[in-house]
Amino acid sequence: MGVATPPPWKRVVPCKAEGTPLAKLKLTSLLCTIKSAATMVKLGLAPLALLSAGASLVDAEALPRTGTAGGRHDQPAHIAEVGPAPATMNPVAYHITNPAPGQEGVTRPFSSAEFFEVDSPHLKMKYAEVAWTLLPPVALPPHIVARYAASSIAITGFEVDVLRPLPGNKTESVPAYQSYNHHYGVTLYSAATKLKRGADGEPAGMDMGHGKLFEYELLRDKPAPPADARLAQHFIHGNGQEHRQMFHGAPPGYAQPLYAPGTFALAPMQISTNDGTGRRSGAGGVLPRIKLPAGATPADPGAKYSPLLECPCTDRVAINGSAGTVNGHRMNGDCTRDEPLSDLLARKNPTCAAATYTGGLACCVNNMTLLDADQSPPLPDFEDDVFFRFRFYFEDYAPSRHQLLEHVEWASNGCDSGCGGDCPNRCNHIEFDVVEGAGSALGADVQVFQSTYKAGDMLAATCSMTSGQCMDGSKVDDAKGFKLMMAASHCHAPNCIRQELLNLDSGEVLCNGTTVLGGSDLTYDEEGYLFTPPCLWGDGEGDGLLPPPVLMKNTTLQMVTVFNSTFWHPGQMGIWQMKAAIVQ
Repeated sequence: MGVATPPPWKRVVPCKAEGTPLAKLKLTSLLCTIKSAATMVKLGLAPLALLSAGASLVDAEALPRTGTAGGRHDQPAHIAEVGPAPATMNPVAYHITNPAPGQEGVTRPFSSAEFFEVDSPHLKMKYAEVAWTLLPPVALPPHIVARYAASSIAITGFEVDVLRPLPGNKTESVPAYQSYNHHYGVTLYSAATKLKRGADGEPAGMDMGHGKLFEYELLRDKPAPPADARLAQHFIHGNGQEHRQMFHGAPPGYAQPLYAPGTFALAPMQISTNDGTGRRSGAGGVLPRIKLPAGATPADPGAKYSPLLECPCTDRVAINGSAGTVNGHRMNGDCTRDEPLSDLLARKNPTCAAATYTGGLACCVNNMTLLDADQSPPLPDFEDDVFFRFRFYFEDYAPSRHQLLEHVEWASNGCDSGCGGDCPNRCNHIEFDVVEGAGSALGADVQVFQSTYKAGDMLAATCSMTSGQCMDGSKVDDAKGFKLMMAASHCHAPNCIRQELLNLDSGEVLCNGTTVLGGSDLTYDEEGYLFTPPCLWGDGEGDGLLPPPVLMKNTTLQMVTVFNSTFWHPGQMGIWQMKAAIVQ
């Protein structure tokens, strides 16, 4: 009896290394068996630093990085620093997944020579505490504000780090096993605008799962900006624990312009896993009972990461399955989409209903403690102090020299998880559970999620000048389409194996986001934690980039996200966060 050919949306390209199909993966070996830099080159991957397996991903002598803090460590601060960039802010070699032939292993540079840096307000956090809120906005450096008071700045890239203040006005980079960045939303907005607030005084904006996409409104006492001005820009591609090692640079000739830049705003979702004992690993901390061996979703006892990063539902959380509520709030699992748009409804994924919900963002709200009510860390009074530092690369904006980069996004849930305009395909929920023992054709403990959709589903019906992340579909010519310039995989949980983006019409794999796993206790190379180099395209001679794929609104795309399922993992995400440009 012959084997039936599955429909295109059910076909998964197996990951191979040195000619060997993907074998059954245990949590201690999350990646495909990539043993050397040469193998990565064969696979079309850019090795982080052309290192063999087990070697450190960073220069140990460069760690920890110290520098001058931007003001008192208990106050919002900014660094008024502008000038040529002699080196990157973070001591890592940035690479991309899809370099042009001959560019494998080449460190990717930022395209602009000038930069400025901004520090966020500080987060004072106890072990297992969650911080997920909009921090007080921070003014941009005065000379940046003055230089672009009546013109636009072109942001061409950024870097980000999580720092801790030290005595003597010094800082150190904080390892992921002490403070875990689940995600963040960051915005630069114009001096001609202000944050819009609702009747309750809270910031206004649609919430598609990652928190509100904050909205802005014009200041009435300011001169009207030009009609084509952009008054807010969000920077969220690769906005989880993958953020520090991921290259966030635009290809040459592309930028996110901002008229009269004035303010920086950050809404981090941070989980403290630092109990003050000096542990140099994510393992070993106090865990709620749900993650213990006898719990409902026990963690891997050999894991090097902290299971707190999965936002387990502790006994502090009141779940009413019959009422469909979590802590009194209606739980919307948003599992309404049939295959091939999404697998979640057909599989009855536990994230779909409150009665089966065991972990995720609904159990990880601001100020939540991810321990049971009768538990406490070994040093109950210990409080960590961390903050974010962003470096933005820039140049003067010129319409004749810069093409606009717009944000497009899609989640494995079968919906648009990042559209800031009038968007018909918005997500209401962007999580799912990786179920223990749920297998696939790739292995008995390898679970695969997919979403098949049209490229035009990622476009907004309309965008406004204050939309920080929005690609206006009405401006995309049906006959010309839009071109994909960057693709970042937001699949940062430690059991993520890879994420792919495919054009099913042409059969082309647009981006193969295979994760890179850390292998030591050094910052940026933390064992048990991972990141994924992005795909980047360009259209200039000598830029080391492949030409961008052009997508029509009716192009059929498929995203495939592959996880290890040896153990249960709630609150997982698979999202492509991308930048695109209109074909002129």
